[in-house]
Amino acid sequence: MIGRRRFVGALGLATTSLPFAARAQSAPDARLLYTQLSMEGRGFAMQPAAGPREPVFVLFDPQCRFCMRLWQNALPLAGRVPFVWMPVAILNDKSELQGAAILAAADPRGTMERHEAAFATGGLSVDGAAPDVGALESVRANTRIFARGGGEAVPLTVLLDRATGQARAFAGALDTDDLSGLLRAG
Repeated sequence: MIGRRRFVGALGLATTSLPFAARAQSAPDARLLYTQLSMEGRGFAMQPAAGPREPVFVLFDPQCRFCMRLWQNALPLAGRVPFVWMPVAILNDKSELQGAAILAAADPRGTMERHEAAFATGGLSVDGAAPDVGALESVRANTRIFARGGGEAVPLTVLLDRATGQARAFAGALDTDDLSGLLRAG
């Protein structure tokens, strides 16, 4: 198995350029995560990407500030990269309800944008709202996949490396340049 420093170096990224929370995780089973997210996960497309390309899954908790930062950092790449955002609930009770509300919305991307804009005050209001049962179960299923795959932190980006066919998983809020470099290599 390639070491974290060698893999990051092979991508042309200096390990010191990666934020402390953005690094290759040592524990997750990226292949299991990628396969199960493809088959059983539920999320929403950030924006349709031009051209055929494997999806790049982003597991996020709606209550995670690093997840909101990654959302902002991914926006400039959204038209070129087929990001699929999949909510999980690991931080608190509000996470599950907000994730379900985002998935159940007629416009999940617009709802995510409103959630992100209101994040400083708690995000999307779900107080007293009856959650969509199917969307709630989807958040729970995504959370189970995250746990089975050994996820340790969110956001967790899972992609298929086009050159090697290997699945890769990276935790943290990469900035736009580092995320672009990772995706070019992957």
